Amino acid sequence: MNLLRFNYWEREPSGEEWEIEPLSFGKFSLIVGRNAAGKTRLLKAIARVAAQLSGEARVLQREFRYELEADSHDLSGKKIWAQSLQYLPFSGGMNLKVASGGTNAFLDVAEVFARGHKDFGDSFEAKVRERLKRVAYPVESFRLQEPLRLLVKQPGRKAAVAFSKLSQAQQRATTFLSIVTLLELEGRSATLLVDDFGEGLDYESAIQLTKLLLELNSPLQFLLTSNDRYVMNTVPLEHWTVLVEEGTRTRVFNYANSRQKFDDFKFTGLSNFDFFSMDFARAAE
Repeated sequence: MNLLRFNYWEREPSGEEWEIEPLSFGKFSLIVGRNAAGKTRLLKAIARVAAQLSGEARVLQREFRYELEADSHDLSGKKIWAQSLQYLPFSGGMNLKVASGGTNAFLDVAEVFARGHKDFGDSFEAKVRERLKRVAYPVESFRLQEPLRLLVKQPGRKAAVAFSKLSQAQQRATTFLSIVTLLELEGRSATLLVDDFGEGLDYESAIQLTKLLLELNSPLQFLLTSNDRYVMNTVPLEHWTVLVEEGTRTRVFNYANSRQKFDDFKFTGLSNFDFFSMDFARAAE
């Protein structure tokens, strides 16, 4: 189940207000904008609304209003969408949310591998290794050790090392791809909110990871924020949403509401990143 449209306003306890213009989303949406434009704030707002719809929210920290449309229009369908939503900060700790005894548990990378092995055997690890090789982080094998932790054997190394000994880029790519692969094998329909996608990855890895997601044929929906030029240059402009801060309001430019601007830019011969860096969406008004 996918998120199709979203509109949001909030007021924090301090009295500060913020709103964002209505947005529409597809199976893959790249959200870009300068610092403080509202990228992370938008993803957290979507996650906050999902927590309220699913009954996970305990204490409301702020007043907010929203309009939301998912594939299913009734309340029970929206609740199913909300329960399946995953919030994944790419540059921070990414954990897989799963239902457990009527509440939610959050699985780290070792627990994701344990679940993947239990439910899908060697095919889970093989798919993760295949994808890591594509994004230029090859792994010979993974091994789980008690107390539960993940060991990684890399090409050219004599012995496996603890997952925590990998570079930050390798840890992020491995964690993210293990979560995506498990959800895909489970046939889960879920919206993944991925903040700072591509952060810390090198040129080749950022490009190949972005292409991998664009090519996926699964029920998963990806809403990504990024300021990475390699990610931007890989994602077609049709999938872009550009956020522009105007005081307490964030404006939205995308292919749905500003198609002519996006089409006109394609004839300039410039890179997609230039569309962002030159403020083309707003400058062309």
